[in-house]
Amino acid sequence: MMHAISKYSRDFVFIVILMIVAVAVGGYILTQERLRLPFITSPTFQLKADFVTGQAVTPGQGQTVRVSGVQIGDIGGVKLHDGIATITMNVDPKYKHLVRSNATALLRPKTGLKDMFIELNPGSPPAPVVSDMKHVFTIPIKNTLPDINPDEILAALDSDTRDYIKLLVSGAGEGLQNVGGDLRQVLARFEPTFHDLARLNGALVKRHNNLSHLIHVLNQLNAELASKGPQVAKLISSSSTVFHAFAIEGGNISRAIADLPGALSQTTTTLGKVTTYANVLGPTVEHLRPFARDLAPANRAIIPFARTATPIIRDQIRPFVVEARPLVRNLKPAAANLATATPFLTRTFVVLNHLFNMLGFNPDGTPQPPSNPNRDEGLLFWLGWLGHNASAVFGTADAHGPFRALTQTTTCATLEAEIAQQPSTPIEFLQGLTGVLTNLCGGSGVLPPVPNIPLPPLPSQLHSGYDITTQQAAETLKRMKNKGSYQAPNISAQQNGSAGAGSAPALSTPGGGGAGSGGGPGGGAGSGVTSGNGASGLGSAGGGGVGGGGAGGGAGGVGGGTGPSGPLGLLKHGKVGG
Repeated sequence: MMHAISKYSRDFVFIVILMIVAVAVGGYILTQERLRLPFITSPTFQLKADFVTGQAVTPGQGQTVRVSGVQIGDIGGVKLHDGIATITMNVDPKYKHLVRSNATALLRPKTGLKDMFIELNPGSPPAPVVSDMKHVFTIPIKNTLPDINPDEILAALDSDTRDYIKLLVSGAGEGLQNVGGDLRQVLARFEPTFHDLARLNGALVKRHNNLSHLIHVLNQLNAELASKGPQVAKLISSSSTVFHAFAIEGGNISRAIADLPGALSQTTTTLGKVTTYANVLGPTVEHLRPFARDLAPANRAIIPFARTATPIIRDQIRPFVVEARPLVRNLKPAAANLATATPFLTRTFVVLNHLFNMLGFNPDGTPQPPSNPNRDEGLLFWLGWLGHNASAVFGTADAHGPFRALTQTTTCATLEAEIAQQPSTPIEFLQGLTGVLTNLCGGSGVLPPVPNIPLPPLPSQLHSGYDITTQQAAETLKRMKNKGSYQAPNISAQQNGSAGAGSAPALSTPGGGGAGSGGGPGGGAGSGVTSGNGASGLGSAGGGGVGGGGAGGGAGGVGGGTGPSGPLGLLKHGKVGG
């Protein structure tokens, strides 16, 4: 055999090539004929449909099943069952999840030779997918339509209508004779209209499907209503009662409807405001989410506290509240009056607060050291000084009670005129004006002479029962000098009556001297001890008389005189100077 193949190798090669080409062509033809080989291609999904007639349906002739013009399968067979043609469709597996239980099917010809195909509408939700069913689904006859033949249309017409159609066709033939080109142009111009009509027909088909679904649902509803006859009758009776009540309230309903536009306008305004509120409420609620999440743990944590506080509230706080109710009722008028007075009290305390803030304001005072030249104490600091100075001002007293030193300011001419108007009254002597008129005003010599008024002897009991003697005064002065608690300033006096220099208060213990006639402020001339508080003292020298002192000095001499506001002095020989 190998010898024969080698002998006819060229022929053998041509035969092999021819066989390969035949296999390829046969495979292509079988593929186009939708031949499915077992164990190679997956099995098809079977779907059935019932039609009134299955005319011109021939399985195995390439008649297809289409959805929106796209082939999804082939017609696999046709059988007669109870006078109805049942057509079996073999659908590709990748399209099996497309068909639903509310699908519809139309049997249509592709050409005038009745080359048929099935136009399938797969349906829409919520109908279930038929591939999930355990049995082969059959589209009911109510959801299918067969092809309509022209003779069936003509058979449905009566004889008069058929005659009119014959006349119409004959007239159209005569009218269109030799004008076919014009008709073609007219039909070409109608192409946009045909597109719009196609869209309209599509919308009508969709409307038809919706109406079919509506009729189906209404059928189910009517069937359900038919099974609920007594309940429907009761509903109608109740509705009649309700409508009768509406009829009685017709006037009120009319008024309500008349008020409805205003209410709707107000509702619109309110909803606009609520929109703003909602815009604010959204972020607010979003921020409150952490609080809401923590609220449950907080409630669980507060349960022990609530259990502990319950007996206290029940046994103590509640009886207290019951007992306090009469008192609270009595406090109501007082609370009302207090509420009326509260604004005035508020303003009063505001003013007091400002006053205390002003008194306590001390930014440059106590925090600053005393050596700071810019230190400026607040009002509270100076109030203490004011109390101290007031006590010092009113700390002087005589037999008539406490008095305050005064300062009188006037001119020399006014003093001389005042004294000249009252020559019988010793105003100059009583008020201690002699030194002023003599030393400051120049002493014109027109003043009346100073009277010599003898001074009575002073008692030995002074200052609330204390017996001050010369020996006690000397001992006191000696102790003060030894302790160094008081240092007397320099004091000098002239024996011829000149004013002595010094400052008050002063202590001096000179030896002996002549009579002095005057002294300066805070100083004294003569033997003895003089002391004062802002006034001058005069004493007599040697023999020790009583000296008088006043502002600017006073008359003095042996025996001495007395002036107003003179300080108390202790003389060496036991005489006391005023």
